[in-house]
Amino acid sequence: MIIGHQRQLKFLEEILQSKKVPQSYFFVGPEGVGKFTIAKLFAESLIAGKQKIDCEHLQNQSKESNNQDIEILTPEIVEKKGITRVKNFETKTVRRAQKNLFLFPAMGKYRVLIIDEAQLLNEISQNSLLKFLEEPNKTAIIILVAKQEEKILGTIKSRCQRIGFNLVGLDEIGKFLEKANVATPLKKEITLYSMGRPSEAVTLLKEQNLLKERKQHIIELKKMMTMSVAEKIFLAEQYSKNLPKTLKKIELWIWFLRVRAFGEMQDERKLRKYYQVITDLEQSLRKLENNSFNSRIILENLFLNL
Repeated sequence: MIIGHQRQLKFLEEILQSKKVPQSYFFVGPEGVGKFTIAKLFAESLIAGKQKIDCEHLQNQSKESNNQDIEILTPEIVEKKGITRVKNFETKTVRRAQKNLFLFPAMGKYRVLIIDEAQLLNEISQNSLLKFLEEPNKTAIIILVAKQEEKILGTIKSRCQRIGFNLVGLDEIGKFLEKANVATPLKKEITLYSMGRPSEAVTLLKEQNLLKERKQHIIELKKMMTMSVAEKIFLAEQYSKNLPKTLKKIELWIWFLRVRAFGEMQDERKLRKYYQVITDLEQSLRKLENNSFNSRIILENLFLNL
């Protein structure tokens, strides 16, 4: 089932029921909130000519599709010399996928291309897509799914139907866990550490050992405050070797500090301290998401300022 996003689902169903269906979409919002899952369900409904999106029976929640008329592009995660990175999309891969959109649908009304993590499209790839968006094939649909809106060219966004997503309310995640008959203590912990992201809640429910890992990440942040300069520099080097994991840690730290700050609303001194650290973390996170910066140096500066 889909957790939250009822307004977005209603809007997409109105498109399904309309006579004129836009051929390009831009799904944007935080990671793990359900953008990709809804994009895939919407694509399946478009192809089948349905007027509703079936959110209750998700047959396949992976990044792949069994539907011959759906092609999904996802970025490649590579490891080189002990350093893990997410690669930008290769232009030739994007162009090949575009060519496939000109093929006649195998089973349904449309062929659909879903590009997940579209913020990793380089400028050449985006300009290639732009030419297609200006003169789309009548049976072709493109859905871009991204978490960083600023990385997508304005000329592309202006030609897409924008669907914005936000973090899901913790009460909605709690209701989902109640339906799954999760015990109250565990439900509270999963709800908190989900960070308002349904995919995190599902993952923590299936792999509860990850809950201990999330708690350990918070302990690491607390310990960092009292580390020596040498220890912080060493830790920055270790964190820079697996950037995808480090980004998730920083997102968790920001969430945790916001929760703590909310509980200190009456203490202005503590509140300012919390939000100074949050600001530093958010600025570093944005830089780390930009592959052109040196991640180790960014992390060193961040840790030394904590």
